[in-house]
Amino acid sequence: LLQLLSQSTNYESWKVGAAYLDSFMRHDEWKHQQDDENEIYNQKLIRKTTKRLNQARIENDAKEVMKHLTHACKKNHGGCMNEALYSNSYIGTKVDLEMFYQEVEAGIKFVAQSQNVKAEEKSAFFKSLSKGYGRAALSLSGGGSLTYYHMGVLKSLFEEGMLPEVITGTSGGSYWLVTLICTRTDEELISEGIFDAQKSVSNFTIMADPWSVRIKRLLSDGYLFDPTIPFDQLGELTKGHMTFLEAYQRTGRILCISVTPDEKNSVTPSKVLNFLTAPDVVISSAICASCAIPLILPSIKLLCKTELGDLVPYRGSGKLWRDGSIRSDIPDLSRLNVTFQIVSQVNPHVTIFFYESQGSAGCPTPHRGGRGWRGGFIASSMIHMIDLDLKKWLRLCKDLKLLPPIMSTDVSSVFLQQFDGAVTILPANSNVLPDCVHILEDPSAEKLEEYITQGQLKTFPKLGMIGHRMRIENCIKDVMKDWVNTKSVRAGRSTARYEPDLDE
Repeated sequence: LLQLLSQSTNYESWKVGAAYLDSFMRHDEWKHQQDDENEIYNQKLIRKTTKRLNQARIENDAKEVMKHLTHACKKNHGGCMNEALYSNSYIGTKVDLEMFYQEVEAGIKFVAQSQNVKAEEKSAFFKSLSKGYGRAALSLSGGGSLTYYHMGVLKSLFEEGMLPEVITGTSGGSYWLVTLICTRTDEELISEGIFDAQKSVSNFTIMADPWSVRIKRLLSDGYLFDPTIPFDQLGELTKGHMTFLEAYQRTGRILCISVTPDEKNSVTPSKVLNFLTAPDVVISSAICASCAIPLILPSIKLLCKTELGDLVPYRGSGKLWRDGSIRSDIPDLSRLNVTFQIVSQVNPHVTIFFYESQGSAGCPTPHRGGRGWRGGFIASSMIHMIDLDLKKWLRLCKDLKLLPPIMSTDVSSVFLQQFDGAVTILPANSNVLPDCVHILEDPSAEKLEEYITQGQLKTFPKLGMIGHRMRIENCIKDVMKDWVNTKSVRAGRSTARYEPDLDE
């Protein structure tokens, strides 16, 4: 059954296989198990909230539904978004939680359609609800050619309608953000065949130079790749050096790229560029800065676009910028009210040591519940111990300033920062280690197809948890879009896309 699951070609077939596997492994018993003393989540509170929402709907009491929705649509209400609730089975979670999300969605739609609440009161309520629930974000890590695994992650989320509107990336992850998602509408992603390996592979040739040319450039200039090549290519891929604000206005997606100032012994934190913090910055220059790693690409100046379309230095400063993942691979997005981060992590120095002793969403471990010590538990535990020991010594060296900076970089920061999120998607280590040999090479169409397939297979198990989160967020957003459109029609204007308040 596990082998059949690993051969799934789409999410629908994967779900069928996962359901059979849960039945065979008796995971369905856990889903129906009643446990008021559960330490993972507050089962009593979840059942009580579900019951009250249902009762208020039956009684047609919109105000009462609104009161309970205010509590239910808070971050991790009753522990409902704890990953452990999704790591005991291959698909789905507790029946109580399934009913909870179903009732919350029904309640939101009920209030939206209710005639017993004034339009202005509805508008204020849903704005408050959106602010309290927050946004989800997708963060794509760096990792050279390994970042092509992100393509499978993006494809799965896009096809299932679960792609967050906030997308962030560093280094190679930022390159994918632009080429695949944040400068194209949904219709363009489909019409241009962005997720088709045969059509997309021709877009990515920044590492086409042979090693003889790279070594010669390294000895003469100090870096392997020609920085003008990615900048020129990205200008075409971003439809004419698009800015962050232009990309947001065009697609409704909030693109975030992390960069770090190239200053000796600097303690300045990474800067997250987006349509709020750097609206006029050209995306192509931000990506080149985010890909600027010592010996790989030189640090560069950020460029802005003037009202006349001219490219000028960012804020008139001569400051150089480089890869943001050196200090923060997963940036802080609290200003955008992000409360749930989906992380696609492919950095080899992270994935090799990444350890989930209790399993992860859609990936239960065989030894859970005292059913044995299979599933590589001992080997994984030993790797985890080595990881913890390395971090201990790196932390000590960092605090005592024992490590000298290498090329103006505090190497310990590369290993001691946070690399995971509420949901973390990782490629299989059996694939990562061989692929590291080609980490600085462009893939063939066949290899790109393999990256996409493997990325999808690693995303499918996470879609159950992500789907519950996005189900509520999208429902609130759809209601607010309908409100904006209805208001526009009544005012005699054409319908417009809903744009969130900056302080949501």
